Amino acid sequence: MPSFGDQRIKIGQYANGRPKYVTRRHYAKIKLAEKKLGYPITVVQGSYHTGVKASVGTHDGGGCLDLAPFDWKHKCRVFRELGDTAWHRSALPDVWSEHIHTVDLGCSNLAHVSKKQVKGYRDGMDGLKHPQKDPQWRPDPVPEFKLTLALISTLWPQRAARRVRRVDLHKVRAQAESTHPTPNPGVKWIQRALNKAIRAGLLVDGKFGDVTKTAYTAWQTSLGLTGDDADGLPAKFSLTKLSQTRGARFTVTL
Repeated sequence: MPSFGDQRIKIGQYANGRPKYVTRRHYAKIKLAEKKLGYPITVVQGSYHTGVKASVGTHDGGGCLDLAPFDWKHKCRVFRELGDTAWHRSALPDVWSEHIHTVDLGCSNLAHVSKKQVKGYRDGMDGLKHPQKDPQWRPDPVPEFKLTLALISTLWPQRAARRVRRVDLHKVRAQAESTHPTPNPGVKWIQRALNKAIRAGLLVDGKFGDVTKTAYTAWQTSLGLTGDDADGLPAKFSLTKLSQTRGARFTVTL
């Protein structure tokens, strides 16, 4: 299994519908490069992308990208400063269009052909089948990129914090005891939770009527409660247990 930094992340898809992947290390490098260059970077071909004849297997493993050629001199320089090969490739009729081919020097899951390209880069060559001296600027010494926890926390797409609603026990119990219940937001969250927990099939209308009471009684019974403790009225123990079920998105306030 690839190391954490060389595991794939989906960043989009190709025209044929196949997913487009980059490694975690390359994702971080792209984000750092975008900050430095001041514009978004277009990945033409990502990693773990097999079956492309013109690429001769370089993209079969991790750590290999083709980028759009716009502003290639600056783009190549920035990626080389981040520990990539970043070669500019001029258009080759009937083979490939102009692009930037870049390999992560620190990737541990490169395809065999890409490993040869890394060696060629370190030897000052251009990484082609019939290698020649690399004419582009290169850093000296060649930098080593490290994917740190600090980078992960600042560059990674973060999940939005899950919004948790508060259900006031006293208010929902008052609704359950009322002969004419009115819609209440807290009751809706209870109804949704009951639908998921015991497949109650309730209409989520916010009214704690007889059907909701019957479902709540079934919930109390499932907890092992009997007698007055299984009366269909929300209480601290049963409502707290309901809030802890999978998919429930509320906390209980007293």
